[in-house]
Amino acid sequence: MASTRFWGNVTAVRARLTLAIFENERFPTCDGHYLAVSGTLTVGNTAPEPASFVVAVGTKTQEEKRFAVGDLVRGNGEPVPETNRDCFADYYRVRTVHLLARATSQNAVRTPDPPRTDAPLSPEAAITAPRRLLAPAKLQAGGTCFSCPYGTTVAVVRLSDPRDLRRGIWSKSAGCLGPMDCPHYEKPDQQIASCNETPSRVSD
Repeated sequence: MASTRFWGNVTAVRARLTLAIFENERFPTCDGHYLAVSGTLTVGNTAPEPASFVVAVGTKTQEEKRFAVGDLVRGNGEPVPETNRDCFADYYRVRTVHLLARATSQNAVRTPDPPRTDAPLSPEAAITAPRRLLAPAKLQAGGTCFSCPYGTTVAVVRLSDPRDLRRGIWSKSAGCLGPMDCPHYEKPDQQIASCNETPSRVSD
């Protein structure tokens, strides 16, 4: 699969969370982070095209680079195939990604507005954080939770055999991993997935 070059400013950093459910037990894992980027994409020898897109990066990459909203980045990645069930990004398998400039050096630092301007969650924090269903529109561009580090799209897989993920039933759910008293939180109109035992929490 051809690699695509990307460039632009990070507009959100979200935990890449997967929730496996087996016999009413929940097993969350965090495989890295999603970077929402506003910039350009270049495929092959074509001219760069303006675009907004999401790139999946691994845990080690985020740990080393510590990407934050406003950072300027450049890298290469492969398009995520439509058959992929647990990665909600446009590009993944990012073998090269460079941090060109910090938000601070570009005068792009945001006015503190916790929790939406808190630092991105570590994988350990994402796994242990409380989970609640979130109205999907809140994570869309222009939504009040778009750039919040606690909002993300959770991959949910219900298993009949914990050793066989391929035969699991996959779905996705917009979720909030933030504080329970967040004034920006809004539950969805209908519960289509849940990650915890109670109806108010993200579950299957």
